[in-house]
Parts: sequence; C-alpha cells; structure tokens
Amino acid sequence: MVAVPAELNVKWKGKTISFSVTDDSTVGDVREEVERHTKVAIDKQKYSPKVLPVDDLNKPLCEIKFFGQRKKPTLNVIMIGTPEPELQAALAAAQQPKPKNTMKKQTRNRTEDKQQSKSASFIKFETKLSDISTLINQIENEMNANTNASVKKDTAQKKRLGWTERLTQAQLKLDALCLPPESEISAEERTTLRKLRKQVVLHAEKLIVAIE
Repeated sequence: MVAVPAELNVKWKGKTISFSVTDDSTVGDVREEVERHTKVAIDKQKYSPKVLPVDDLNKPLCEIKFFGQRKKPTLNVIMIGTPEPELQAALAAAQQPKPKNTMKKQTRNRTEDKQQSKSASFIKFETKLSDISTLINQIENEMNANTNASVKKDTAQKKRLGWTERLTQAQLKLDALCLPPESEISAEERTTLRKLRKQVVLHAEKLIVAIE
C-alpha cells in the first residue's frame, strides 16, 4: 500500500488550504485542521469526493482507498461549508419577520430601471445563480411537503440522503460560479453579485442543517 500524500489541498470558496498529513493522520485530524482555517464546524463540512466520513473520525487516512492507494504526493478535495458565525447570523436573520411592502408599484418600477442598466456579464451571472437558487427552492418545497408525511423510516432516510446530495451538488455549482472580471462589471454590480451568491449559499446551508 502506498503511503498517504505528504500534502492535502482543500479547496473552499475559491481558496486553497494546504497542510501536511502522515500515515497516522485521521479523518478527525483533517476536519479539525480545516475547521481551524475556515471556522466551518467539523460536522458541517461536506467533501467532494466523499472520502472523509464524519461518522468515522478516528479512521486513519491510510485505510481509505482514496488516500492509501494514491501514488501522487498531493491530493485535492473540495470542501463545502459556511463558517459558523455566518451560519448563525443567517439563521437569526431568517427568523426575523419580514417588513411589509407598502410601495410595491414604486419598487417594481425601480427594479425595471435597474434591470435595463445591468451589464451583460451581470445578467449572465445572475441567471446562472437564479437557476441554482430555483433548484434549492425546489428541494425546500419537497422538504416542507414531506414534513408531516407518514412514511417509513428507511424511505425518510433515503429522501434525506437525496436532498443532502442535491444540496451538495448545488453548493459545488455555487463554488464554481466565479464573479465576472472587474473589466466587465462595475464595483457596485460586483458587490451586489457577492451578496446574492452569499444569500443562496446560506440558504443551502440552512436546509442542510434542517435535514441533519
């Protein structure tokens, strides 16, 4: 059996976190190191490929095929997760009542004006983000529809696994969705897109927490 890699690269939110591992390193060691760098709780980290099982933290990396049979000195994985402070803030904000909109017509007019002034790159990014958001909303609707449904335990478990898998895939798409270059959009548009993407990411994280 080939030894585990000397270096593990964890890609997260456009960043790469690199650190050394040894034959004695465990799944828990890796998750703790990632938590130290990202503030994402150990049990909230989602990996692609799924090679770091959260239910087996004491398992040595050398016993996992992905690590133990790798010949290259480095390995790359993608981690999906929201830092605990951001997640708590999002959950708190979601619980606050939304203010009533008493100026719908004026708001609609302002929205139409903004739509006309958006750059092509902004609209393209916004459309892709909207598609991902739609998928997440569909999953949320399914979850809500099954809240009080009388189903067998194994069936419910399969549904939860399916939702988690689809949400993870949505998060991977979000992670791969790069902002347009500064030459194509204004600073204001860039800030707006960051906020929109963050809202969608937190929405997905909130649903994953609800499933767990």
